[in-house]
Amino acid sequence: MLRHFVQILDFSKEELLRMMELTALLKRADKDGACPRLLNGASLGMI
Repeated sequence: MLRHFVQILDFSKEELLRMMELTALLKRADKDGACPRLLNGASLGMI
């Protein structure tokens, strides 16, 4: 299910840790030139 990250209190500690792990994994993959095709050309915007 899609959830928008509106405020940090909307997520449990475990969910936040998993997001950080996934972020690190994707960052390493991008650096190694192995970005998943699903994310190819995608951008993320944060305000």
